[in-house]
Amino acid sequence: MMHFPFLSDVISLSRYICYSHPLMKPLYFAILLLTPFISAGSAVALTLMSTPLPYADAPRERGTQIALSYALAHGVIEPRAQIFPRRPVTRAEFVKMIVVAAGIDYSSRNFAGCFVDTPAGEWFSPFVCAAKKQGVVKGYWQGKAPVFLPHQPITYAEAAKILIVAFKKQTTPSLIPNSPWYEPFIRAINGFDQPDPFGLVSRALAVTLISEAMAQKRGEIYE
Repeated sequence: MMHFPFLSDVISLSRYICYSHPLMKPLYFAILLLTPFISAGSAVALTLMSTPLPYADAPRERGTQIALSYALAHGVIEPRAQIFPRRPVTRAEFVKMIVVAAGIDYSSRNFAGCFVDTPAGEWFSPFVCAAKKQGVVKGYWQGKAPVFLPHQPITYAEAAKILIVAFKKQTTPSLIPNSPWYEPFIRAINGFDQPDPFGLVSRALAVTLISEAMAQKRGEIYE
């Protein structure tokens, strides 16, 4: 088996580029997933590389394709005609993917009505209420009752916090006085590069972030 002593340098460089340019994150994710295949002949990376995508509008970026393949193989997303990669992901859609990826049990019949706007019968209610039970989401207060706002597009700050809490990733306190609540969560994902916390998360980016966190949890790529 061939070994590549320079591979760690490639990973470090790609991580730096990723943190300097958030749009390059799919490239970093692709390199991480391909690393086991290159260095140890991992079947995981080979499977991801050979899995055809059913989405007619799947992005051409290799890193995003690998993330989509990984999420599809693990039931995080479903096979459909289109994935709408550039469309903003809603809070309900993001939490559903998070719950499945993190292995949170959502099978209880009582998982409904935990927020005013998560009634029984809605597809997203079991996922949202399961996430709430685990402390992954808390919602927002409107008037005298908490709401989840399931159909509202999720912001990067919200997504970062949900992902970090769901996957039990460590955060470090900010050294900046009076820093905003979301700073440690975004830094845990992006390092010291700070994207717009109130920017909306596309469906493709959401899958990439979740697939990377899931692969790290399963020990298939390194932090």
